[in-house]
Amino acid sequence: MIKTFKYALLLLAVVVFAAAFSYPSIMRCTLIGFSSFRQSEGKLFISPAIAKQDDSRIKTLLSDARTRIGYHFGDPVSTPTIIVVDSDEEAHKLGLGGAPGTLLIAPWGNYLLLHLSKGNLDVMAHELVHAEIAERLGYFNRITKFPTWLDEGIALQVDYRSEYSLLFDLDQTELARVTSLRTPTDFWTNDMEQNIKNYRSSKVAVNKTFFDKRTQSALYSLLDRLNAGEELSELLGR
Repeated sequence: MIKTFKYALLLLAVVVFAAAFSYPSIMRCTLIGFSSFRQSEGKLFISPAIAKQDDSRIKTLLSDARTRIGYHFGDPVSTPTIIVVDSDEEAHKLGLGGAPGTLLIAPWGNYLLLHLSKGNLDVMAHELVHAEIAERLGYFNRITKFPTWLDEGIALQVDYRSEYSLLFDLDQTELARVTSLRTPTDFWTNDMEQNIKNYRSSKVAVNKTFFDKRTQSALYSLLDRLNAGEELSELLGR
């Protein structure tokens, strides 16, 4: 028993060391509670450069985003650690880069990063949907069973930004192309216009392949059934 416990501790140490070496941004997020970021409430951490009077605005943004998700899909249950940054320097250090928001996932938790000066209700709702999917599926199923085009297309259902809201019909060629974008490296390119096209097409593809004959409230059922071992292709009817 003692030997097994020692092996378990050793394995845990190896995993943590490997994560710290390979994913320094995630480890910084994991240790955010030991940084100068103030814990506003629960798992919400805010840059010390952001005035305390802005805390209520951030909390309202978070509440409104969850309300929007509830309207589309049903009440969310995910509780990611939410980290709000103030500067590009903070953003890059924590893994946000130049985006207004992102979700970092790890076996031990999910971290939603928001750049306050660039983010808005659309961004917060979008990233919270990613967090909801990750929480309901679990880490392993999320990275192995859920393709990026579907993850992004679903998140875009609550994202009303005009650049992603162009409505159009997908022909079979474009539908086949966008649904082949299964990994992040497939989906995101160095071409911003191509990325916007991928977002738009994935948004339409989700409606065409899943929500066309179902209500959006069926999303959580889809995730539960996928988590239970059913095949995604069968659940999408493709």
